[in-house]
Amino acid sequence: MRKKLLFVAMSVGLFLFSACSKSAEKETAVSFKGGTITQKDINDQLKKIKGADSAIQQMVIKRVYENKYGEEITEKDIEKEFNKIKEQAGKSFNSQLAKSGDTEAELKRKIKQQLAFKKGLETNVEVNQEKIQKIWETFHPEVKVQQIKFKNEEDAKKAKQSLDEGEDFSKLVKEKSIDQKSNSNDGKVTFHSHTSSVPEEVKEASFKLNNKDISDIIPVKNLMTKQTSYYIVKMIQNQEKGDDIEKYSDELKKIAIEKQLADQEFVKQSISQELKAANVKIKDATLNNIMNSLIHQEKKQVPNKDNKKEEESKSKE
Repeated sequence: MRKKLLFVAMSVGLFLFSACSKSAEKETAVSFKGGTITQKDINDQLKKIKGADSAIQQMVIKRVYENKYGEEITEKDIEKEFNKIKEQAGKSFNSQLAKSGDTEAELKRKIKQQLAFKKGLETNVEVNQEKIQKIWETFHPEVKVQQIKFKNEEDAKKAKQSLDEGEDFSKLVKEKSIDQKSNSNDGKVTFHSHTSSVPEEVKEASFKLNNKDISDIIPVKNLMTKQTSYYIVKMIQNQEKGDDIEKYSDELKKIAIEKQLADQEFVKQSISQELKAANVKIKDATLNNIMNSLIHQEKKQVPNKDNKKEEESKSKE
């Protein structure tokens, strides 16, 4: 982690060096018996480091968004995120901060940049009734469950048998579950159909349960690790969505925004718009292409079926 941060710091230095005057670049940065290394020599070498392009891109993007949206981020917003990070890290917060090479002030600066970036993306989000309606079609309102997560199927089967024989669900959560996050809350989790932190298999099985029902064993395969975990869920509070879409309008709008923010194509287009609006220019010719790939994003369009038919008929003619 420290090496990564050191590299970022070097990349930041690279960008700053590129803004120096030509005379400054010729200045000696390192001297030794029989020779010297100029500032330009160092800059040229830094530019060749693998990942330098990405580091410079990220720095420029963060600065642009912070410059435009930073004033909309309050100290309260920053403190809220800072405290959340601190709480998640627990007793290891100070040691993790030390390993990263950051101070609390530097971490808060990074938090401000992240929040400014998110604010900028949200500004470009477009939510219309068509998108809301599409989400509504597969929407299931928030439910509350207790869950036990198992590392292997054998443990899950033993626990399931115990539950069928009347064992207390909370007792097994404490004894058997490997999900530390939900364990701290007696295994309780709340989610709706579009909650990304809960596996689709768990959501699908849960929505079919009545209150106090306990599910069968739910296998969940992690596509990244190829490993399978096993869940058993007890429904605490389920609810039908009914026909009143207006009742969930705020929630549906929030889901629509989150879906768009998670869309990489949208993010690219949004960044492109902001960089164009900020009139970003790289004075160092060797770095020009680094930002051009981000600034000049072509909007991908899905071909209209009618237009496609029209083009096909024209080609036949």
